[in-house]
Amino acid sequence: MTHATRMRGFSLLEVMVALVIIAIGMLGIAKMQGLALSSTTASRARALAAIEASSLAAAMQANRTYWASTSAPSSIIITTAPNTSCTPSNVCASYTATPGALQTAITTAGSISNFCPSTGMNLSCYCALTFSAPCTPAAHALGLAGSDIYDFGSGLASFLPNSTTNITCLAADTPVDCTISITWTENTVAMTSQQATQSFNNGSTVSVNFTLYVVP
Repeated sequence: MTHATRMRGFSLLEVMVALVIIAIGMLGIAKMQGLALSSTTASRARALAAIEASSLAAAMQANRTYWASTSAPSSIIITTAPNTSCTPSNVCASYTATPGALQTAITTAGSISNFCPSTGMNLSCYCALTFSAPCTPAAHALGLAGSDIYDFGSGLASFLPNSTTNITCLAADTPVDCTISITWTENTVAMTSQQATQSFNNGSTVSVNFTLYVVP
């Protein structure tokens, strides 16, 4: 007896179901890529904030003549702007410091006459251009502190715009201790519909804070 072999292909319905399954899978992959990119950007911002804060902490410890004395500032607020093109005429960070002597030192350090154009950033050449003798903490503690604060704000503006930094020191403590607190916002990526609703209500951003405690 001979059995006829029947050829059978895919129906249109089966093809459509397969396409729907593939499309759902691709959407999931796209969402995962978006989340990975967002996480990478957030990690970069947090790493840069930690590096900038650690750099300022090292500068404080190198200039203990100022930071570890009763002259230590009670409050410094640094706000960076969205624009990252920082030049002497377009400073991307604003500074408010107490006492007034430090505010003057920061302003002097960031003046056009003390600007370092060869660095490619809005950094201060205060020590190099103001003093013929070596600029040391023992001889120029206040000016050096102002230059360090100015450079910290300029660097933060280039790497982390739209941020606010609060630096407070308790000169009455023994030893003097300071706190560097950097706050900025990050964009969020929702993985579920509930998170998407919450992100929409919150403007799709989240506030992030990095705090470093320093004993100069």
